Amino acid sequence: MKEKIDYDKFKNLIASILYQDKLDDTVLSDIVGRALVFESMESMVLDLWKIRETMMKISDGDISFETVGSGPIFEAISQLLTKLKYLNTQMEALSEGDFSQDTDYFGEFSSAFLLMKERLFEDMEALERARLVEQELKRHFRTIFHMIPEPTVITTIDDFRVLDYNNAYLSTSGYTVEDIEALTDESIHIYTNDPEKRNIIKTMLHEQGYCENIEVKFKSKNDRIRVGLVSARLYMVEDVVMVVHVIRDITLLKAYERSIKDRETQLELIFENSPIGIIQYNPEGLILNINQHFCNLIDATREQLLNLNMLELPDENLAQVIKKSLTGNTALYEDMYKSSITGKEVYVRATFAPVFDESGVMTGGIGIVEDYTERKAMEEEIRRLSVTDKLTQLYNRLKIDEVLEMELERAQRTQWPFGVILLDIDHFKHVNDNFGHQIGDKTLYDLSRLMEKSVREIDILGRWGGEEFIIIAPKTDIEGASVLAEKLRKKIEAYDFDKIDRLTCSFGVAIWQEDEDPATVISRVDKALYKAKSEGRNRVAKVIK
Repeated sequence: MKEKIDYDKFKNLIASILYQDKLDDTVLSDIVGRALVFESMESMVLDLWKIRETMMKISDGDISFETVGSGPIFEAISQLLTKLKYLNTQMEALSEGDFSQDTDYFGEFSSAFLLMKERLFEDMEALERARLVEQELKRHFRTIFHMIPEPTVITTIDDFRVLDYNNAYLSTSGYTVEDIEALTDESIHIYTNDPEKRNIIKTMLHEQGYCENIEVKFKSKNDRIRVGLVSARLYMVEDVVMVVHVIRDITLLKAYERSIKDRETQLELIFENSPIGIIQYNPEGLILNINQHFCNLIDATREQLLNLNMLELPDENLAQVIKKSLTGNTALYEDMYKSSITGKEVYVRATFAPVFDESGVMTGGIGIVEDYTERKAMEEEIRRLSVTDKLTQLYNRLKIDEVLEMELERAQRTQWPFGVILLDIDHFKHVNDNFGHQIGDKTLYDLSRLMEKSVREIDILGRWGGEEFIIIAPKTDIEGASVLAEKLRKKIEAYDFDKIDRLTCSFGVAIWQEDEDPATVISRVDKALYKAKSEGRNRVAKVIK
C-alpha cells in the first residue's frame, strides 16, 4: 500500500527550496523512501534551486555566467541572458557617446530602448551645447576681465590670497605672470602693507557684502608705495565665497594733491611775506583777502579792510580801474592814494587783473600794490638831474631844447609870440684867472640865484653853456623881452658878488616870428648878443627879422 502523501511536508519542502540561502542536504534526505510522488523530486528540487540561483544573479546584475540545464525554462533563461548581455553592450556604447547601435535585436525592449536612446542623445547634445556655451562664456569673461582698465583681483575671503588677476593689475604692480607664479602663497596676499585698512575691508565685507572707495597703500614690485581706492564685493562660485577687488590707482592723483597743497602753502607764504601789497576781491568788488604788507602800507588792519567794497572808494580813478579789471581787462593805477580809513597818503603803483576759474568764469580779481613813494621821488630826482645843470641847478641845454619845442608848438597853435634872451658874462675869464675856479663857480651859482628871483614865474631860465645863460619868455613880444633883459642887466650890475668887485653881462634879445623853427630864433638871438658885445658890452641889443 502506498504511503499517503503528507502535503504539509511537501509544502515545507517547496518553501525550503524557494527561500533558503543554500540547498541543505537534509532536504533531499527527507525525500528518499517516500511515496511515488517524491521519487522524482530530487532532480526537480535541483532544477528549481538552479533556476532560483540564476534569477538571483540576474537580479544582482550578474549576467556574466552561462546557464546549465535543460527544458523550456532554462532555454528561456538563456535567451534572456543573451539579450541582457547585448543590452549591456549597447548601454556601454551609449555611455561613451556611441548612438549607432542597432536596437531591433531587443524585441519588446526595442521601442523603449530606442526612445531612451533618442532622449539620451538629445540630452547629450544639450550638455555639449551647454559645455560650449560655458566655454564661450568663460572665454568672454577672461576677455572682459583683462580689458577692465582698473587693476582687478579675485581673492579668498579669509586671508585675501590672490586667486586671479587681470592685465591692469600686472601693469600697475610691475609684476609679470612669471613673477607671481614664482611667489609663495605667503607673498601673494593683497593689503599686506596696510593691515589697518585690510581689517576694515574684511569687516565691511562680512557685515554688508561690499565696500567702496577705501584708500589703501600697496607696494609694487620695486617696493614703491602706490595708493589705490578699493571697491570690493563678495560673490559665490560653486558654493565657495570669493572676493573681487577693483583698485583705482590714485598714486598720481595723491601726488598731485600733495603738490597742490604744497603749492598752496608756498603761495600762502609768498602772499603773507611779499614785499608788496596784495589784494584779492570778488566780482562785486568786495575785498576777500589782503596781506600784511598792504595793511602796513596804509596803516590799517585786516578787520578794517575785509569786505570793503573797492568799487565805492572815494578815489574815483581807482574805483574805475577796479571796475575795468572786473570786465576782464588788466588795468593800471599810479597816483597819490589817500586811505579812506586811516587818511594816510602814499604814492602807489598798482596792477589790477581779473581771475578766472578752469571753466573760464571770472571769479574776481587780484591787485598788486607797490609803495612807489620813494621810487617816485627817486625818479623825479633822476629826471630833475637829467635836465638840470649840476653847477647852477638851472635847466641844462637838453631841457631848454625841449622847452623851445614846446613853446614853438604853443605859439603856432595860439599865435602868441615868445621871447628869447641870451646873456653872457663880460670878461668872465678874468674872474677865473684872478680869483680861481672855485670863486668862478660860486659866481655862476650866485648869478643863477639872482636871475631866478628876478624873472617871472612863467619864464624858463637855463644855462646855455660856459658863462652863457638863456631865458625863454612865453607870451612876450620884443619890447617885453627887452624890458626883462634890461631889468636883469641892472640887477646884475648892482649885485655885490663875493670876492669880486664888479660883474656885468651882455644881452641879446629876439622873438619867435611866424613859420620860424627854434634854430632860427636861436641864431637871431645869438647875433643880437654878438651885437651887444661888439657895441661895448654891459648892454641889451635886439635883432628883428
